Amino acid sequence: LLERNIQAMIQSGEIIPLTHWISKLPTATIRERPLLTLGYTWGAIATYQLDLAQDLIDDIQIVLKSAKANRFAEADDSVLGGLAICQSTIALVNGDIEKATEFSNQANQYLKGKNPLVRSLASLDKSLYYVFSGDTGKAIPALNETIHTSRQTNTLMVFIIASVQLAEMQALQGQLNQAWATAQKARFFAVGPEGEDSLLSNLVDICAGTILLEKYQIEEANAYLERGCKRKQSLWNLSSLDGLVSLAQLRQCQSKISEATHLIDEGSQLALSTESSQWDDIIVSGLAVRLALQRGDLADAGHWWGKSGFQDITCEIALDQYPYHIFEYLKLIQARFLIVRGQDFNRPEDLHLALEFLESLIPGVEKFKRVSSYIEILILQAEAHFALCDPDPETFLLKALALGEPEGFRRLFISEGHRITPLMRQCKTVQQNSAAILPSLTFIESLLEKIQQLHNYEASAPVLSKVPSTPASKAEPEINLSRREIEVLRLIAQGKSNKEISSELYLALNTVKRHAYNIYNKLNVNRRTQAVSKARRLGLIP
Repeated sequence: LLERNIQAMIQSGEIIPLTHWISKLPTATIRERPLLTLGYTWGAIATYQLDLAQDLIDDIQIVLKSAKANRFAEADDSVLGGLAICQSTIALVNGDIEKATEFSNQANQYLKGKNPLVRSLASLDKSLYYVFSGDTGKAIPALNETIHTSRQTNTLMVFIIASVQLAEMQALQGQLNQAWATAQKARFFAVGPEGEDSLLSNLVDICAGTILLEKYQIEEANAYLERGCKRKQSLWNLSSLDGLVSLAQLRQCQSKISEATHLIDEGSQLALSTESSQWDDIIVSGLAVRLALQRGDLADAGHWWGKSGFQDITCEIALDQYPYHIFEYLKLIQARFLIVRGQDFNRPEDLHLALEFLESLIPGVEKFKRVSSYIEILILQAEAHFALCDPDPETFLLKALALGEPEGFRRLFISEGHRITPLMRQCKTVQQNSAAILPSLTFIESLLEKIQQLHNYEASAPVLSKVPSTPASKAEPEINLSRREIEVLRLIAQGKSNKEISSELYLALNTVKRHAYNIYNKLNVNRRTQAVSKARRLGLIP
């Protein structure tokens, strides 16, 4: 019964209940039936149980090679094509673009346009390749093609996911209004036949809320983000994390610092407690750094930067070690940290290094048409040049304002707070004597007014004395390591290097490093020897 309904349930977005029902079957029954195992694998990927997904892929490959697979011969191409898509998606999430491409090509060889669901998933997989590589110029037409294919094959799940990704790419290209229209169209299709929200609607609400946040429409953004985050059954665990990240940014905009901090802690726990993307904890830690810097709290920012897995804020970050969007994210955080430290402690060397980091990003953002990233780079360049007393720093900010005004980018400017106020006033003076149409004086004045309102609110807020936190219990907290993390930990205990573990477990080296990092975080240790010692004391390994 489940096998007959796998395709229909995934197409309609009911992958969570499908996965739940399959999980109730005996393990042996699941693992001897490739179609059932494949459906379960898609569910494991959708809920970001990537280690489970990889184990299921291994099981499918074993069964297909055995004699038991003969009665599934007619479905082999479809199963093998679906299997290749699963492997490609896992590789993409782990940042292994080369391996993802290899599996995607395999999928195309098997599919030959036969299975509509798998064809839609293959198209989505191709689109996600461009999304993860950072190339919005190629991602947008690929996502439009995926949306067209999903409509033809009546695959609602793929349609919604592709539409949300398209809206995000459009926002990156600076097209906030088009992104909003895309999100609203997806929201229309995410409603069930009786007018009820489907399991897919939280994806759209989080996307729409994030777009509104960029426009600084705080109340409207809050309604969408709270609705998206409150739904417990989300299609992708990552969407839950995206929602928490956007909601934390919104709370900071509302000057609700304690709530923003709580959301960051919640996001950090979510990133560490699931076998999700190996970049999730970096995203959360990076956000915490950014919000701490906006508050001028360098100590807290430094603490969170360390939790990102880096020792020094000036360390070199190699593009070939990360998907492009993660690389860009980290470099912008580095530059922002150095600018704040350079301003607050009169360290010109920090400001010059920040400018080097920012300049190194410009070829990428221009090539991949990442306009919103370019606006942020220009803002930070203006702040660094202003702090160095360089001539005409406002020219950078004027360019950022001119790029941001037509589509209503406001958060990027307002969130800079008092640091940008003198520069904004200089921009107003220059623009009063300029023939340029953009940025308008009205736009500049509205931003200055909002920044001043926030400053007055924060200045008038009562200062609360810090209450010492309650001492933690002396009992050891419960440590939950995944099966894959236990495997990696046992090999670490045997003295094997990351490279040797990578070879033995057939995992990418970056994946092994991420598992090791997660293990150290969960055990609250810094070194291999400490991890092994504590794990043995807790009975996690012999």
